[in-house]
Formats: sequence, structure tokens, C-alpha cells
Amino acid sequence: IRKAGLGMLIRPASLSVNLLSGLFFLYHEHIYAPLGNPVIIPASTSITILFVPLYSSILTSMPVNINEINKEILNYGEENENSKGLGTTVVAAIVTKDFLIFANIGDSSGYVIKNNKLHKVTKPHTLVNLLVSTGELTEEEAKYHPRKNVLMRALGANNPIEADIFDVDTSVKGIFLCSDGLTNMITNEQIEKVLNGKLDIEEKVVRLIRKSNSRGGTDNISIAYMQTESGDF
Repeated sequence: IRKAGLGMLIRPASLSVNLLSGLFFLYHEHIYAPLGNPVIIPASTSITILFVPLYSSILTSMPVNINEINKEILNYGEENENSKGLGTTVVAAIVTKDFLIFANIGDSSGYVIKNNKLHKVTKPHTLVNLLVSTGELTEEEAKYHPRKNVLMRALGANNPIEADIFDVDTSVKGIFLCSDGLTNMITNEQIEKVLNGKLDIEEKVVRLIRKSNSRGGTDNISIAYMQTESGDF
């Protein structure tokens, strides 16, 4: 048995994406053109991702569907002169009783929750993360680096685009997806404190958004959260 909650605070536009059956979460961060101008893509160009229950099909269809979204962004930029160079991030998770798969491009994050602790699954495609992996920066230095938001991979940057895919054990208490608008404002420990509280799942999502805003809320804040009520997924 599972429950899901979604929360979003957009500054000021997003690409709308259909969510199906509570089994598939897909989140796009804000889409920006050059010079930081926000762009909203019309609803007619939204992408519906069809849920395919077979494990082998998911491993094939997930990257294909993300690339379809990538093409829509590129096409929109080509058709609209002021919107060339659009870019955004994506994080996704598909869960069944048999498997749990994550995918990401950019710096939005996907977590599983075990023993009331957040465990990050995805890896950010950022310049500072690359420098950390090569030993040129420490993780602490990366947190405050002036170029920490520079992306090395993003939707709208190349065609085709490669998403990282992660196959995760299903024995988890919950799944948590969010934008860096949340994680740049509050710590994992602060997120855990809210998620482990006694609020309803929707109230937890709202509480996290409000906490982030109270600390500055300088970026879009989006959250997709699923938790088990009893047993596994």
C-alpha cells in the first residue's frame, strides 16, 4: 500500500507532464532560455509517458521517452527565436512490486528512504560534481563554489541526450524526488525531520516548500514523494 504527494512552487513557468497511476513520477525543473528568461511550453507539447510494466521494456522506454521530451524542447527553441538555448533538468522514478528504477539528467535529485534516512540515488551532472570526482574539490568546497549550478548535462542541450539509469532495491520506505530549489535551502537532516513527522503526506510536502521559502526560496521548488503505509511497494 502506498500514498503519494506532489508539491510545486514555480518561479515562474514549467513544462507540464502527466503523472500516471502513482507508479511513475517525472519532474522537470524550470526551463530557461539564454539570459535566464523563463519560458512556458504550451500544454499541446506536453509529453505523456506510458507505463510499461516489463522490466526490460522500462530500461528501453525510459531513455527513449526522456529523449522525446528533449526533442520537444529543442524543437520549441528552433521555432521560437527568443527561446533558443532552452535548458532544464529531469528526475524520474518507476516503481512496481518487482523493481524500482530511477533516471536523471541535470541536478534535480532522486532519493530512497530507508530506516527514516534519505539515501541519494542520482548523481548531479554539474561542474562541481565533476571536480569532486577528480579530487580537485572537496564536497564541502563544492557546496559553496560560485559555479555550483553550472550543468554539464541538461535537457535541451544536445540531441540525443543520455540519462543516467539506476536500478534500486525495492525494500524502501519511500521515494523522494526534488529540485535543487529545495536542497539548496535546507539540509537532508531537515528534510528527514519533516518526512518522519506525523503530518499527512501532502502536509509534509507543503511544510518542506514553506521551510525552503523561509530560508530564501531563491529557485523553483518541486517535490514528488511516495511512501509505503505497510510492507513493500
